[in-house]
Amino acid sequence: KKEKKRGTEKRKGGDMGAQRLESMKRDLALTDDQATKVKAVLDAEQKNMQAGKKPGEASHEEMKKQMDAQKAITDAKLKEILTADQYKKYQEKEAEMQKNRPSGSKK
Repeated sequence: KKEKKRGTEKRKGGDMGAQRLESMKRDLALTDDQATKVKAVLDAEQKNMQAGKKPGEASHEEMKKQMDAQKAITDAKLKEILTADQYKKYQEKEAEMQKNRPSGSKK
């Protein structure tokens, strides 16, 4: 086991992609090749999301549109990587997360 993850605990945003990948590996039974490709897609998504988060430059609605557009791009790329069954499970998990996510409120 790799237990030394120094530096990643402090960066919550950077850790989220790794957690999401691990969850997808477990839930979707990704092959090593798929996991490598999915990681690249998730890394690109995270980079693009961060680039779009510039305080004061975009309204909440504009940011939401940017995030929705990026999610559509990510979903299209994942659909190419995953099998039909894996993609169906991925969509179900995403829908479940959306349902459980508070809408528009901050903690």
